[in-house]
Amino acid sequence: MFFNKRKKILRKLLNRFSSLVSEEDRNTCEEFLDNNEYLLCYDTLVTQIYEYDKEITVEEYNFFENAARELKLNTNEFVILKELIRSETHIPKTVKNNLGQIIDNVKRNK
Repeated sequence: MFFNKRKKILRKLLNRFSSLVSEEDRNTCEEFLDNNEYLLCYDTLVTQIYEYDKEITVEEYNFFENAARELKLNTNEFVILKELIRSETHIPKTVKNNLGQIIDNVKRNK
């Protein structure tokens, strides 16, 4: 029963966020899920979203957080996604990186 619940939670997570990762990464996650490698499935999805610098909303972050809580995962498994949140009070990592490059270029061209 517990494993079926984990698989259901991860399937829902994967279906919701599969558009943020490559087909190859989605297939890897599916393979982990089929082999009951739940932590690897979750970790791969989180890592690839982070590696691709995909912006997420606060609600999407909360979805990952709730899934992790239901899966009894450590908060360290998803906290890196906070850097990708775009909201009125938070600038995502990709924007910060690009902004830094723009400021550097303006300073050099003065």
